Amino acid sequence: MEEAAHNFFQGIVTIASLPTLTKFLFSQASDVVQNIKEEAKDELEKFIERERTPYTQNHYLFENLSKLRTESLMEEVLSSVHQHTDDNTSNSDLASTIQLIFERNQKRSIEEHMSEEMQNALDAYGKVAYKRFVDIVPMICVQIMQRFPKMLNDILLDVTDSQIEESVMAPSSAVKTMTALQKEVETLDTGIETVRSLSRRDI
Repeated sequence: MEEAAHNFFQGIVTIASLPTLTKFLFSQASDVVQNIKEEAKDELEKFIERERTPYTQNHYLFENLSKLRTESLMEEVLSSVHQHTDDNTSNSDLASTIQLIFERNQKRSIEEHMSEEMQNALDAYGKVAYKRFVDIVPMICVQIMQRFPKMLNDILLDVTDSQIEESVMAPSSAVKTMTALQKEVETLDTGIETVRSLSRRDI
């Protein structure tokens, strides 16, 4: 936005010879951009603060949670089936192996089950929250950025005539130089007129 504003003001032909005015207008645009940045930051911080309380009704959470709960067991069972196919073991041996897998899972401690369940819940919720971030964060930024033209227009309308006059006036150093040169010109004009008047008398 800053670059767009800078290019816009640089491209205005009518003020091309007034660099101070161009700089002043760009500073006004920079103020607007800074306000937009602060507003976007505040909105994003509010969004992040809301996300500190885990909550969703998205069915995607439960789909992921169900998948994670059975994922490790599923991998072990499928591995055993593939092994059974490669080794040509009997169906009864395969059934025994699968039963051992489930029994081993059931014999884990409560702490192990709870730890795994908590990890699965965090992973599943993290995926849902990530989708929200991906969708909502750009929307917040875009909605605020869309206000840029109006905010810039409002701030430019508030610019006073005196501010514009100060921007188009020559610097004080240049004014002093011009005043001194003007005095020198007046002195030279007086001298020339004096010489002319003396010349007329001689004639």
